[in-house]
Amino acid sequence: MESLFINRNLYYTWLYQTFLYWTASIILTIFFYIINEYSFNICSYEWRRDIAIRRSIKYVWEDIIVVLFNQFVCLPLFIHFICNRHYCLINTEWIYNVNSMDLVYYFVICLILEEIGFYYTHRWFHHPVLYDWFHQFHHRWIAPIAIVALSAHPIEFIVTNLVPLFLGPIILGMNMQYTFMWMTLATFNVIAVHSGIAFAGKMGGFHDLHHRYKTVNYGVIGLMDYIHQTKR
Repeated sequence: MESLFINRNLYYTWLYQTFLYWTASIILTIFFYIINEYSFNICSYEWRRDIAIRRSIKYVWEDIIVVLFNQFVCLPLFIHFICNRHYCLINTEWIYNVNSMDLVYYFVICLILEEIGFYYTHRWFHHPVLYDWFHQFHHRWIAPIAIVALSAHPIEFIVTNLVPLFLGPIILGMNMQYTFMWMTLATFNVIAVHSGIAFAGKMGGFHDLHHRYKTVNYGVIGLMDYIHQTKR
């Protein structure tokens, strides 16, 4: 597996993000079912409580297999495509002095670029043909849980999840430590918005409404949804 990564910083970043995803998603999934068992009112929306609990264990295992395939096959191949022995589109240099102003600047630009890229590619996959071929797999979950956050058709995973995520690091030429922190934030975010837990009141349910209604809240932060009047 390591041979796919031309640079060890990329390899270790991939290992860490994979470990982080499974650790955080398993904890949040268990936490979600515990709070439902004892009826604690911290779900993003009450309607999603019973729907998520009724989800078949059979489909959970199918989704886990898909997530593992995306993480251990699609993601390494994608990284190898953008950074290999012939060319590298991403800055793999690691420096240990982090400038707080640079960090804020990079995160804001990365978030805007991801918002734009994710909104349009995500909405594109809601075209009836592409939805039937690819995106409906992810939408089998009307009320998703954290552990299946990255359960998507491999082609959709690359186009909608990976490409927008890497736009910032590629365009800005960020050093690897900034990319590492950006990936960590993105990993936490994708887990949180699929967890069903209201981390920020009803704002925590922004993506829940997309899974329920399918024609609203296509973006990450709601900026493009506001512009295109698809925000709910």
